[in-house]
Amino acid sequence: MEHSYYREWCIPRVQTNITSNYVKQQFIKMDIGKIIKVQDYPLKNDKDWMRMVVKVYYNPKTENSETIDKHLINNKYFKFVYNYPDYWRVYANLPQKQR
Repeated sequence: MEHSYYREWCIPRVQTNITSNYVKQQFIKMDIGKIIKVQDYPLKNDKDWMRMVVKVYYNPKTENSETIDKHLINNKYFKFVYNYPDYWRVYANLPQKQR
């Protein structure tokens, strides 16, 4: 993919009944680039929720990619409506010291 950028995004709270494949399919529908991998991590103190990390090579020339970058820079997260009215808050997945 020409002129693409590697990014990692984090969804801090996803119900355990939602699969990583479902999350991947929802991000594919956004048409932002190539979704490489979606990993899930159980939360230590809450068995009903988990954290998802989405790894993507995205194309910055698409309208959705520009919108996402602006939201992450200005607001630190964006709301991704995957099944109205349900949504996930998506953050840039940064090392612990940069959060």
